[in-house]
Amino acid sequence: MTTIYELAPEHRQMVESMLESGMDEQTIRDTLEAESGLYDKLDAIYYVMTERTGRADAIQTELIRLRALLDSERANIERLERLLEYGLKASGERKIERPLYTASLRKGPPAVIVDDESQVPRDYFTSPAPPEPRLDKSLIKKAIQEGHHIPGVHIEQRLSLQIR
Repeated sequence: MTTIYELAPEHRQMVESMLESGMDEQTIRDTLEAESGLYDKLDAIYYVMTERTGRADAIQTELIRLRALLDSERANIERLERLLEYGLKASGERKIERPLYTASLRKGPPAVIVDDESQVPRDYFTSPAPPEPRLDKSLIKKAIQEGHHIPGVHIEQRLSLQIR
């Protein structure tokens, strides 16, 4: 099976040879359609790409569903944990030992509870670090287009694949 890497240069060579021989565009197109395997190879690549896009979309949908399921399970676990804690507190038990588990209530480290943040003196607040400066590529592009030289950058126009 011939690869795209072999077909594309062969295709280009055929086009150049036919142009040199003076063939018209329609004859070149018809000849390439019949003799060059490039179009069939490109079609096959497109079909595989379309199939994989569908699979990727299905996987994305399943990930969203599974994340929601995971969040629900974690919320249920937290609710059950609070229920277990309530059972111990309400019964007055500090510790129970069961065949499958041991549960106990213990004191945690002291925690600060903020009742009204507006009453707390500013000395007890921290300022977040300023964000790192980021390049503004649109500003750079505009400056270069206006004739300014900016070291370390250049404008480049590239080809991009568009499929409709």
